[in-house]
Amino acid sequence: MKTRFKCLVDNKFVIWGGLKIDGPYYGNVILKILLNAGKSPNLGVVYGLFLILILIISVKITMTWRQPAGVRNIHTSIASQRLHAGDPISKKNNLIQSINPNYVTGFSDGEATFSISILKKPGYKLGYQVFPIFSIQLHKKDILLLEKLKSFFNVGTIRLKKNKDNINDTVIFSVQSLKDITNSIIPHFNKYPLLTQKRADFILFKEIIDLMNKGKHLTNEGLLEIISIKASMNKGLNESLKKEFPNVIPVNRPEINHKSPLIYDNQWLVGFAEAEGCFMCLVRKNVKHKIGYQVTLNFTLTQHIRDLELMKKIKESLGLGLIYETATIVNYTITKKLEIDTIISMFDGKFLGAKNLDFQDFLKIQEIVNKDLHKTEEGLNQIISIKKSMNTGRKDES
Repeated sequence: MKTRFKCLVDNKFVIWGGLKIDGPYYGNVILKILLNAGKSPNLGVVYGLFLILILIISVKITMTWRQPAGVRNIHTSIASQRLHAGDPISKKNNLIQSINPNYVTGFSDGEATFSISILKKPGYKLGYQVFPIFSIQLHKKDILLLEKLKSFFNVGTIRLKKNKDNINDTVIFSVQSLKDITNSIIPHFNKYPLLTQKRADFILFKEIIDLMNKGKHLTNEGLLEIISIKASMNKGLNESLKKEFPNVIPVNRPEINHKSPLIYDNQWLVGFAEAEGCFMCLVRKNVKHKIGYQVTLNFTLTQHIRDLELMKKIKESLGLGLIYETATIVNYTITKKLEIDTIISMFDGKFLGAKNLDFQDFLKIQEIVNKDLHKTEEGLNQIISIKKSMNTGRKDES
């Protein structure tokens, strides 16, 4: 039996079975195959199979012939990753991975709480249940930020909390599992230490976690030791525990000082500013100004007076701003135009939560001021309008 093929050949392409195959090399190869195929039925079959293989390769080359080299050379799995890079899940994963651990510590310095809950439980051997809590509580407008932090630690839960008017306006991220706190929370803050006085609470918190991992909270002696440590944490013991354990002596609270030069990561400052910073615009009557008002941009970090030394070190490190203190509060404030420009360049594009909305409004006002439009009635009205919707004036958009 003879194998018959019909083909058209020139020096550029071959047409076989209606399929055009580019390239002089493949045209010549196929021509030779077809000429030799008729000499033997066996050769015809072999050459026929070889021809099919050549056709498949040629078709693939033809399909990618005019594609950009970057596309032709991408492995299928890599190409798939690029195609799916815009998927919500991929975007979420990329965002989670991009959270800097120093940012997490800076934000926690401002907003996190390390606490130990001791509750009466008649069914328990000692009559009390002890469990640790790491938590961050924010307004519900920052629920996405808490989801990012939850994903960063890869533990914990998020829940809504009702206010006194029975409205869910608060969201809480918390970790209450001893195992999760031991394996995730403690290692993070060991590696990326807190800088505020909150670090003392963490040190005491960690001591209690160590005791619990040894099972000491299940003994009378261990429970009393935990209560004495808890008495020096945060606001101390509540009235109920004070009555039930009147003879407990609080342990010495660790001293956190900043006598040595402060070394912090810029991302720590971003996280801390997201938690404790405030971008404001002050509009005051001033007869010295032609329009009758003075516009001042203001960035402030506020802390309890116990962190005065930390705030002084931040000022010293940045070389910007002024420190104002009262009996209970310390404010680190920046108002000079050039210093405001420096702060803006430090924070631009860095905030992950609702603080970014205030920051963007702050930028709008800065642009108006830089163009001297705040000295006009129209510009001043624009500033006042923007200012009304910033910080506490911002309406919940969720």
